[in-house]
This record gives sequence, structure tokens and C-alpha cells, in this order.
Amino acid sequence: MTKSLKRLAVFTCIATVVLFMQTSNVWAAKSKRPYDVTFLATPMGSAGYTLGTALEIIFAKHSWVKIKNQETPGAMYGFGYIKKNLKKMEEGKVNQIMGMGSSAVTAFIVEGRKPLTKLKLPQWSTIANVSTSVTVYGTFDKDLTSTRQFAGRNIGTGIKSTIFRSILRDRPYFGRGLNIYGDVKWNFLDDMGNKDAILNGKLDAVQLNFGARMAVASDGSFYTDLLFPQPAAQQIIDSGRKLYVIPLERDAIINGYDFSKDMIVHPIKIKKGAYRIFSEDAWATSAFNTLNCLDSMPDDVVEEIIRVMHTYRDKFANYHASFKALPENPYPVGTPKKWIHKGVDQAMGNIGIPIPKQQ
Repeated sequence: MTKSLKRLAVFTCIATVVLFMQTSNVWAAKSKRPYDVTFLATPMGSAGYTLGTALEIIFAKHSWVKIKNQETPGAMYGFGYIKKNLKKMEEGKVNQIMGMGSSAVTAFIVEGRKPLTKLKLPQWSTIANVSTSVTVYGTFDKDLTSTRQFAGRNIGTGIKSTIFRSILRDRPYFGRGLNIYGDVKWNFLDDMGNKDAILNGKLDAVQLNFGARMAVASDGSFYTDLLFPQPAAQQIIDSGRKLYVIPLERDAIINGYDFSKDMIVHPIKIKKGAYRIFSEDAWATSAFNTLNCLDSMPDDVVEEIIRVMHTYRDKFANYHASFKALPENPYPVGTPKKWIHKGVDQAMGNIGIPIPKQQ
């Protein structure tokens, strides 16, 4: 055999080995079927627990990713577990986790913003949007028509310990947005406390919270045409008294929230008829609920999660009516790009789901 033929034979052998190794590596990256994921849910009866149960049932029937719904005492317990087992999850020694989060508070978790300075978890990533939380105000006073009239009035909000539903949500809009935060007589009650107080004439207006199906308009703005009242809001609406909706001001939302330090709260247009108390379009604040995981979650697993969430969206609605609020497009709009899992954009392309335009 000539030298040139020998070189060719050696080159061919090496190329074959390299190709085999590359093919083997690709196969190995996708060969762990089934793949187990633990969903760290909030307590039984909560929205997070309900979502986790639906995920467990639907993925068991339609996917090689197997999700185990694990009830926990709450979000802080879940983050404690993640911090303790972070290295093991990255090394594949412990199941990867998912949880229900919100684009509104992702920055506080990833950056460790006050009051979550001890939590700081830069590995926290977003996979998909699952529903939206929407807030307007309600009153029995027909002359109270604007949030600018809240100065000097008794207004119900969340308890102080739930800062993301009270102080951190209210202050940007009523402070920087309307410049009246300090003039409002805030009543820090929970949702049911607000309901009791306004029905007993002790409050002028209260927050009305809804679950919502979010969509993106052609100009990149957000809207909803389907709302589901939270229990307290439902009881206020069904009290038999004439309830008036007080919308928020879009410009005050935009100017009020500084995403570099505040919650990420977007204006959303509630379309006329989205729920029976909306006789015309109304602006509201919105926080997008999300599926979250660690950035070490394998890309092919992320793709499979998005595929199942998209393909079997109607199955979720069959499990629980509130899942009619799942968006038609699961892309996590509202979450800054740097906090979206690196595999999401590629997954959207592989599945054939367009990435929505955003303002």
C-alpha cells in the first residue's frame, strides 16, 4: 500500500471514530427517556399545586418527560431546597425542578433584590408563560371613577407581609405614576378582608384580582379577552350591589414602574366583555405567571415541555376551567431576554411557534 493510501486509510478511520463519537454524544444528550422532573408546588388548593397536578397527569400520558408534583409549604421552602441541592441537580444526581413563578418578581430572585437579598439565585430561568394575573379596582360609589381620586380615601390592598401584592405593587403606580401614594389611606388586608370591609362600608375601593388569558396585539401590546375572578372578587361581584370598575391609567403604569428596581408590571387592555362587569375596554396592571427552572435544565427537555404545553393546551382546560387562561402562544413575553432559558428560542423554532413581537 502506498503512503498516500495509508494516509487516506488512517484519515478515514479517524474521521469514522470522530463521527461515531459525535453521534454518540448527541444521542447520549437525548437518550435519557423517561426524564424525571420534580415540580415544587405550593400548598394543596393553591394555583401552583393545581398546575403541578395537571402537569403530572398530562405529561404522564403525552411525554417522555415525567413530572412529579411535590407539595411544599410555600415558595421560600422551594427556593431553600434548590439552594441546598443546586450542585446535585447540575450534576444530574437529583431531579431537575420546575416551579410556578412570575415575570413580575423574577428580577428579585435572580439578582437578590431587597427584601430577597439572601435568596439570590442567578441560575433561575423562565421557560413559558402559563397565565396572567390582572388587577383593577372596584367600588360601590358611582362618583369614584379614577385612581387619581384615591387621595384621602380608604383603599384596600394586600397585607404587608405579601409585599408583592401590596407595597411593591402599589407604590410605583400611585407614587411615581400618580404622585399620591402617601396621600392614600391604605388598608392592608388580605383579599377576603378587603371583601368583608367593602361590603360593610369601611372601604371606598378595593383591588379586584383576576386570572386572565393574555395575548399580544400586532403592535406588541398586551390584551385579554377572557377573565376569571379570584374568589374575593367573585364574592364582591355577586353581592347583589351595583359594582363599578375603576380602571388604571396606561401611562401611569408605564411611567410608574422602573424595571431596574421595581416589579416588572405591564399595562394590559381588558377587552369589553372579557367578564360581565366590563362594559367597555379598561386598562389594568398585569403580572405574567410562568414556568421556571434552573438554567442547567437540558435544552431538549425544555423543548419537550414547551411542545406538550402548546400541543395539549386544551387538555389542561379539561382538567380545570382556570386553565382556559393558558395563552395560545407559550413564549414568555414580559420576561427580559437575559432571564429566559437559553433553549427556549431554539425550541420555538423547532416546534414551529412564532416568537411574538413585544413593545
